[in-house]
Amino acid sequence: LSNFDLFSQLSPEDIQYLEANSKTRKFKRGEPIYLPSQVADGVLLIAKGRVKICHLTPDGKQSILNFIDSGEIFGELSLLGTAKREEFAEDSKAGHADTDWKVPSYQFRHHQIDWTAPFAH
Repeated sequence: LSNFDLFSQLSPEDIQYLEANSKTRKFKRGEPIYLPSQVADGVLLIAKGRVKICHLTPDGKQSILNFIDSGEIFGELSLLGTAKREEFAEDSKAGHADTDWKVPSYQFRHHQIDWTAPFAH
């Protein structure tokens, strides 16, 4: 997590604590990271790879909302009190497994992390 600018305001001890209380996962291309109606209980950070954020239209077609690349965050609506996800996220990078970090939402509040900083540019 220390490689993410988002956590530059934290002490090394706080980063170690977050890492110990967060989960890392690896995904293959097309594998879902989260699905609609799943509980939105954490913010996700892409350590390596690319994620496609989509939703399904009323006629069942996939509509791409965004692509998230290495070093970026997604799922931050969980910090605003959104209880369930409305979209889905899947790995979209071909050729290797990608890695993300899932940091529980309450950890952002506990450590007073300014998650809006990456969007301030």
